[in-house]
Amino acid sequence: MTRILIADDHEVVRRGIRQSLQGHSEVEIVGEASNGEEAIQRALELQPDMIIMDISMPLLNGFKAAEIIKKYRPQTSIVVFSMYSYDGLSDSVKKLGLDGFVSKGDNATALLSAIDAVQHNKKYFHN
Repeated sequence: MTRILIADDHEVVRRGIRQSLQGHSEVEIVGEASNGEEAIQRALELQPDMIIMDISMPLLNGFKAAEIIKKYRPQTSIVVFSMYSYDGLSDSVKKLGLDGFVSKGDNATALLSAIDAVQHNKKYFHN
């Protein structure tokens, strides 16, 4: 069972991710965060196996939050899920040592594929 924290500033996106993952017996949503600071707090408190992290969030962006989380919880996998998909974004995610990147513009199965890959100790970068 993979314990997942969803970090996105839009409630409708968090709800959509939660609904997409319902019925997948190998995952459990353990919490949500609506900004970068809350993502750090929840990650330390809930100790999820994986975080689905937006980049653009208030108080602290997803990149900085991910960097801090990885410092204190290096075993937590982080998959960036963002509306941005500019050239070089995947490279930035890789340089931070994160585990995956999926654009919100990708098809619905891309996020599920990323979660599955990361659950099996693989990286996933969908372009």
